Amino acid sequence: MTGASITSVGLVLNIIGAFFIWYFVVEVSLLDMAEYLKGRAAVALSDSKTQAIDAYKKRISMSRIGVGLLIAGFIFQLVGNFMR
Repeated sequence: MTGASITSVGLVLNIIGAFFIWYFVVEVSLLDMAEYLKGRAAVALSDSKTQAIDAYKKRISMSRIGVGLLIAGFIFQLVGNFMR
């Protein structure tokens, strides 16, 4: 692979990661922003059934995957720039 193609793969990973973060985090609501900034936030779920909790955990997991994709994309772009 050439440096340009590795950089392109990194860009695609970044776009997918940003989409995952936007799509799956947009539904998470916090009760108190001040407490969130202090690291003591409580999450408000509209329904405390097991299905709602599982859906919340899935959204959090997918957003973490998005962060991982952003990091991987950045590394690919960095490597691609040094291969030129």
